[in-house]
Amino acid sequence: MKRYFFFALFFPPAFMDLMLVAARPANLMSYFVAGYVVAIVPAVLIAFVDEMFERHSLSVRAASCGLAGGFLSVALFSLAAIANGAIPSVWTSLQIVACGAVVAAICVLTFCRMAETRVKAQRSV
Repeated sequence: MKRYFFFALFFPPAFMDLMLVAARPANLMSYFVAGYVVAIVPAVLIAFVDEMFERHSLSVRAASCGLAGGFLSVALFSLAAIANGAIPSVWTSLQIVACGAVVAAICVLTFCRMAETRVKAQRSV
């Protein structure tokens, strides 16, 4: 449960910060509010992928979550763009995939580092 809470808390703001250039929002506050609500869906799904690969090495977990984050973010952004009547360019889609993959991998690495620190602290007590 901690994993889902961490990913839901960390992924949306980090993803939105990276996406500011590609999204070019007119109203920054509504972008963050709406983006946070929408970005929770891929965050929870990435946490689920991380949980599925929990027994694998850290590099496999980061890579699999990075792939999932890239595909989920481009899918959501493309749906939003098509709903607005625009089709995203290939360059924009590649930027979105890269942003989603990087943020997902950073989430996994940060969560694993925090878990290792917690285990070490428990052992030393």
